[in-house]
Amino acid sequence: MIGAYDAPVALTDADTSGATTLSPQSLGSSSSVATLGYSGAVPFISTTLTATLAGLPAVSQTFAPTPQFLRTWPIPVPPGPFRFAIAVSDMVLGPDGNLWSTANSGSEIEKLTPQGAITDYPLPTGGSNPERIAVGADGNLWFAENGNNAIGKIAPAGGTITEYAVPLGAAGQSEPNCVVLGSDNRIWFWDESNDVLGAITSAGVVSEYPGSIPATAAVEGITSGPDGNIWVADQTANAIDKVSTAGALLASYPIPTAGSNVYYLAPGPDGNVWFTEFQTGKIGRVTPSGTMTEWSTPTGASGPFVIVPGPDGRMWFGEMGAEVGLGKIGYITTDGKQSRDFLGDGLHVRALAFDRAKLLYYVGGWSFEPQEFGKFGY
Repeated sequence: MIGAYDAPVALTDADTSGATTLSPQSLGSSSSVATLGYSGAVPFISTTLTATLAGLPAVSQTFAPTPQFLRTWPIPVPPGPFRFAIAVSDMVLGPDGNLWSTANSGSEIEKLTPQGAITDYPLPTGGSNPERIAVGADGNLWFAENGNNAIGKIAPAGGTITEYAVPLGAAGQSEPNCVVLGSDNRIWFWDESNDVLGAITSAGVVSEYPGSIPATAAVEGITSGPDGNIWVADQTANAIDKVSTAGALLASYPIPTAGSNVYYLAPGPDGNVWFTEFQTGKIGRVTPSGTMTEWSTPTGASGPFVIVPGPDGRMWFGEMGAEVGLGKIGYITTDGKQSRDFLGDGLHVRALAFDRAKLLYYVGGWSFEPQEFGKFGY
């Protein structure tokens, strides 16, 4: 940090959480060594060491721990010629402390315990092709049945599944996707056949809001923002739309970089909405008033796909781009000043969720490649 010296140097660790230890705290010469230890506690971002030598300006350097891919569990697939076609595609922490996912091609819901036990729950209707999953106000797990024109829910205790039909509309089918719990305690979804935003109550009452999103929209991501509104990514318009829980379009904010292809949005701890730009390799942020900021990911052509808020105050994202060896997990601080990504075992990163112990779980792989659940942390 300060080069050669032959007088005692005092070292100070800025961390007050107890996650790090510094020993010794004074060095007699430039050949001396100090060790900064990290306990693995989370949430934790970094600490700054300051070296002080009499008569010279203090020198500081920031150190951040590097998380590791800790454990993986292969996702079981049914026998047959298509060995990698179950397509687990999303993940959320359930109220029971387990991680829940949708298996699109397998038409089932997957439960993963923190210890790695996997349970499959086949859906009542074959070919349902569930997409996305969210915890409802009633404590159940809600998901879109894209192939069954329905919204489903599963009880974490016992696994009872209930399905609710979504109106077929003029298209003769609804193909719902992108579920999220709104501030009004309804589950919001996108009807991709009729290009309409909808919501369903815990009792199964469906409402749809024609005109809340342009009819030409191609929507692959929605979230409930910190401001209480529903935020929608429109790939056709390359914009982020803001919709009230009454179904009114409040504003549409163009994304600065053309052809961004946003698949996921998430509320940030800073009061903004964050999103991934799959096609352009960027992470974006939009304020409640529509101010956009973009940052390139550390690795070019990374294909950032999913994004979630972390317990450490950062936004964590999963990458699927070919240039990163097919998959990385990364983070960005909410001021955009610090961003890192970490190489896994070569599989696309499809989904992310933190458990109660603040460890990060992921879904790796996609159709026609092996899939796994994994644990990521310190």
